[in-house]
Amino acid sequence: YFAVHPPVFDKLQEGKGNLVAAIEVVDEHTVKIVVETANATVLERLGAMRIIPEHIWAKVDDPKKFNTPEAVIGCGPYVLKAYDREQGAYRFEAFSDYWGPQPRVDVIQFVPVSDGILAFDQGEIDLTSVSPDLLAKYEDKKEFALKRNPAFWGYRLIFNMEKRPEFKEKSLRQAIAYAVDQDELVEKVARGAARPASAGYLPVDHIWFNHEAKQYGYYPERAKELLEGKEYAFTLLTGNNNAELRIAELLKISLGTVGLKVQVKSVDMKTRDAAVKNKEYEMVLYGHGGWGNDADLLRSLYAREEGVGCSPSADGIPGYTNVRINELCQRQLREMNPERRKELVMELQAVIAEEIPQLPLYNTTGYIVYRPEKYDGWRYMFDHHEVTHNKLSYLEFK
Repeated sequence: YFAVHPPVFDKLQEGKGNLVAAIEVVDEHTVKIVVETANATVLERLGAMRIIPEHIWAKVDDPKKFNTPEAVIGCGPYVLKAYDREQGAYRFEAFSDYWGPQPRVDVIQFVPVSDGILAFDQGEIDLTSVSPDLLAKYEDKKEFALKRNPAFWGYRLIFNMEKRPEFKEKSLRQAIAYAVDQDELVEKVARGAARPASAGYLPVDHIWFNHEAKQYGYYPERAKELLEGKEYAFTLLTGNNNAELRIAELLKISLGTVGLKVQVKSVDMKTRDAAVKNKEYEMVLYGHGGWGNDADLLRSLYAREEGVGCSPSADGIPGYTNVRINELCQRQLREMNPERRKELVMELQAVIAEEIPQLPLYNTTGYIVYRPEKYDGWRYMFDHHEVTHNKLSYLEFK
């Protein structure tokens, strides 16, 4: 069904084709899945795909318009009992006949509130995010528990080398990296609830983070040396939320001190996202999650894949290609031995950090506060930053 009607989140797409070549039912408890080529990410990608009931979806010709109650029937441990589109509220109730680990709670409610801390203090909600300046309010008190989110959401500065060929000069890209004070961004924008991003892209909390990859630090004098007296002027495209505007202004100031003039162009998020998709920018500030995903994400971000059945990566860096990066991206994808693949990913991060085709800025962390007496089953996945998104948070384990 997904081959005919690709979902928005399509982990099975590979180039212009599909990762899966055939599916065969071997017996009552065994399914054989054949893929087109050896692929180290196949289990993760298959596991991320949603299983939908054939008796409901087989007759649906336009899934985008299918929004009756039957559309939300799946095979999970909880049943959607109520949804308020206007408020954005959800109510889930435990499904007692779930095949796997039993639900640990009877009801899960996602309730939007205008002030999370106020709602938490008044007992209206049982978990909320908390900023670093309010941590002391809940620390060392047995009725509260705090957790730090892993750094899997972040901001990066993307260079468009098609619009501005100057960015093809590695010395310019490295100069920008030396001129940006990541610690200042963390303190002034994220209020300390973040980690400086790695030049090799994979963040410090990633299971395959390379601690030895080159990190630039804040050295404006080194930036000036690399620029050799040259001056440049660029337009920086950004969204219009407070965090991005503040980041953009700080970048403008720090880059300006080394001779790089930056004009900030702020637009609404929809316009910014369309510009990124159409590559209509010189530099763009872009924030998103997914930094904890399988290391193959480096291939979609940095490799340029062309050939039969492939087109230049839609998520790649416009105008940039590097033979070594392309080679390592392909080798790690086809390497089925986890340890050998990890070595390739470590080398790939080192090359990316040296090349710095784009500049990762910082990865947000943040904290959550909750009442353990009410519920203490919260747990993170190894690759995701939001504890309430994890199905395992709501299931029993022996």
